[in-house]
Amino acid sequence: MNATRDVRWELDFRVNLGDTGTRFADGLRDGTLLGTRCDGCARVAVPAVAYCERCFEPATEWVELSGEGVVESFTVVHIAPGDRPRPYVLGVLRLDGADGLFVHYLGDISLGEDGSPPAGFGPGARVRAVWAPERSGSITDICYFQVL
Repeated sequence: MNATRDVRWELDFRVNLGDTGTRFADGLRDGTLLGTRCDGCARVAVPAVAYCERCFEPATEWVELSGEGVVESFTVVHIAPGDRPRPYVLGVLRLDGADGLFVHYLGDISLGEDGSPPAGFGPGARVRAVWAPERSGSITDICYFQVL
């Protein structure tokens, strides 16, 4: 018979971000959300990429985004690893000025006792990034996106 076990992994590791990832992370540290525009098809990607995922051309033009956008989709997370209190809402966002989608936490949403989102919340809701007061160059420098 199969059994389950509680397992906790704590991993410390160092990642080479490369030039593009470093500039994106530096922007986060400075409270700025940066994307890159593809030299070939002009699509704007966020997080910034060195090469376009659509046409594989270099993406060399940097674009500063406002940190606002629209919820395309979301899920309420009840079970997940990590220390974040549950349930929480994870959103798939289309940020203003970007062509791709961006996944991040949504905050300041009062969930029902069953974890359901409030009436009227859903795709199409406008959101804005809420920045951490102290930042280190990590995606968690954006605490969450707040529904406007």
